[in-house]
Amino acid sequence: MKFIKRNSKNIIIGILFILFISASIIIFYLLNNPKVKVEKEIIGNVIIADSKYLMIESNNENYLISNIKDSYEIGDKVKFIYYESNMNNEKNPKEIKVIDEEIISKNNNENKNSINNNENKTDLNNNDKNNINDNNITNNKDNNIEKPDNKYNNSNNINSNNNKKENADNAVINYLNKVEAEMDKPSLGESAKEYFVTIIDFIFYKGTIKGYTFNELSNSVKLKVLSSALYFDSKIDKYFPGYKESISSTTKKIYTNVKAGIISTYLEITTTICNSNDELCASAKIGFQSLKKNFGLTFDLIKEIAGDGINNLKNWYEIWSGK
Repeated sequence: MKFIKRNSKNIIIGILFILFISASIIIFYLLNNPKVKVEKEIIGNVIIADSKYLMIESNNENYLISNIKDSYEIGDKVKFIYYESNMNNEKNPKEIKVIDEEIISKNNNENKNSINNNENKTDLNNNDKNNINDNNITNNKDNNIEKPDNKYNNSNNINSNNNKKENADNAVINYLNKVEAEMDKPSLGESAKEYFVTIIDFIFYKGTIKGYTFNELSNSVKLKVLSSALYFDSKIDKYFPGYKESISSTTKKIYTNVKAGIISTYLEITTTICNSNDELCASAKIGFQSLKKNFGLTFDLIKEIAGDGINNLKNWYEIWSGK
């Protein structure tokens, strides 16, 4: 009988010990994981609106919001509730999975009109908004869309235009291959500067290559030219620091800010492509992922380039992110 009582007592002690150890582990975990089930809130203005996700700006930080229930518009002010453990600070933009949401204020018509009026602006940076303007980026927007000739819209004319575009593509690609071979050399000579100016003039200042203009190219080759131009720009910065500033000061053309212009033009053309050609759209997005990796193109940079044209930002984010 005493043996049974002793065993029962030992079993109870054992159970209590296990419970004590388990409670200690749980308390230790909670103390060392303060984010567990801790509710937080964030209030921000919607800068990208989609049925599946939102992006808000709060205290100059960007947050990608998932798990939303309601629909919002650009400019709405919204409060979101989330568990601190569901905030990913490692991503840019930061990512939050929310548990509740509340509209603080709707965007008013005045703000909507302001956004729409600024939709097509490209803010290169705070000091040089208009440095590359009338004859370059804005013109490229309109010329990215192939416009039929209403007077001579027949099969012969289409074939002729296709042949001309193919000839332009081939001539420019051959020229780019030549320039890339020069830029890939261990040391660059004066010819690299001349090639760089030719390419930038070709894209932004109605220059020609082999008798063809940038707007005569197919969209896929335009993207190739822009990708190459970004590479050439980085090489000139590396081997000839101050060169772009010097030529910009002696001409009416601006070369110092071409990186932003190249990126925005790539994004604008890709947006146009994605409205009509899924296959080429996928290829263009893959191409941008390479640029993003090779040249460190952050979302903050994309947002800065978009400037006041915030309605562009959704398309540009999806190209940047590869969605």
